[in-house]
Amino acid sequence: MESISLKTKYYDKKKKNIYLINVKNKILGRFSSTICNLLIGKNSSKYTPNYSFINKIIIINANKIKINKKKIKKKKYYKYSGYIGNKKEYIMNDLFKKNPCILIKKSIERMLPKNLLGSKAKKNIYIFKKNHNLNYKNIKIINI
Repeated sequence: MESISLKTKYYDKKKKNIYLINVKNKILGRFSSTICNLLIGKNSSKYTPNYSFINKIIIINANKIKINKKKIKKKKYYKYSGYIGNKKEYIMNDLFKKNPCILIKKSIERMLPKNLLGSKAKKNIYIFKKNHNLNYKNIKIINI
């Protein structure tokens, strides 16, 4: 009788998924949490927390996201350089008018794990205000 040995198959690093996500009329926090799961690779059946499954994500129509009216007026972001008296405060509405891509990127980055895999995942987010001009062959379009 022959013995059956189980072989583990690891994720192919060269084969990364590329997702295109249209965030028109989507709520900021809800779609950013699903984007984090796609970035890390939690949607894959081969997911392990200590291994890099990082996918590339292209986000379009960033200027058409939905944010709660109370939150956009009250939420504050802080920037501090380390020097005395150099703490800067930004309201979400000002940040959204200036560049909505920064707002989306901050919300996604703060949901990612704070380790090496999270810092690798931050580099694979591409956010555009209107349409993208990237040329990739195998793009999967996802509706959230």
